[in-house]
Amino acid sequence: MFDLRALRTFLAIARHGNFTRAAHEVFLTQPAVSMQMRQLEQILGTKLFKKMGRDLRLTDAGEALREHAVQVLAAARGAEEAVAAAVGLKRGRLDVGASTTPGIYLLPPVLAKFRTKFPGIHVSLAIDNSGTIAEKVATGTLDLGFVGWEADLREVSSEKICDDELVVIGPPGTRKMSEKDLAAERFLQREEGSATRALSEAWFRKRGLECRPAMKLTSPEAVKRAVAAGLGVAVISRMAISWELAEKRLVVVPVPEFPIRRPLWRILRQGAQPGPVEAEFLRLLKC
Repeated sequence: MFDLRALRTFLAIARHGNFTRAAHEVFLTQPAVSMQMRQLEQILGTKLFKKMGRDLRLTDAGEALREHAVQVLAAARGAEEAVAAAVGLKRGRLDVGASTTPGIYLLPPVLAKFRTKFPGIHVSLAIDNSGTIAEKVATGTLDLGFVGWEADLREVSSEKICDDELVVIGPPGTRKMSEKDLAAERFLQREEGSATRALSEAWFRKRGLECRPAMKLTSPEAVKRAVAAGLGVAVISRMAISWELAEKRLVVVPVPEFPIRRPLWRILRQGAQPGPVEAEFLRLLKC
């Protein structure tokens, strides 16, 4: 039969529609991913993917396998949790995913505390945009997710863990702006799938304003550096800029109706409860 690694790879390809991006996610080379899928199709005696333009799509057989693959991986993780609990959390693994703000600025200290307390538990942290993290939790690739918006996938459940603030930042010397001034500025925007981008776009739409981003950037660190260099203004989490504010590299720009308050969410697969390992991790999380 096929192994769990092949199922994880299969789900990554199904999600990305592409061998290259899937290989990056599962830390394999593209030839290794291709070989795993050839072996899996040989075992099952059928094709799992079909070409649709430049992308790969699941065949009917692939769709049938996806549902069962999610269940198998969830059962395997449940078994690992049971063993970890039986041996006093001395062995096991925890795969955590987070969008950029909680992943970069909130979770690392928690991971350090967890590793010190439970050195036998292998912990990994994947950072991506909120939408991708929710998909990975839904398919069982991740045990826990932490994101900037409430996931709308029926396969996951969300629970608020704390509040965050989105503020407008500019280079030193930037002064107070009106809403229209902000829309007219060179605005630096995050990529699609980012919760920060979705909330800032909703802010403009609510006021009937059109904002045409001057530049798209794929991380808060890139946003901060671009703003500090004078390339424009941006919306970002307050928890991401404490050092830059202290060093006077950036300023928070007063704009009406800012800051935008938003919750940060913990997500699990629908119907799942935190196991012993996840529960201990969540106990250490304070924000």
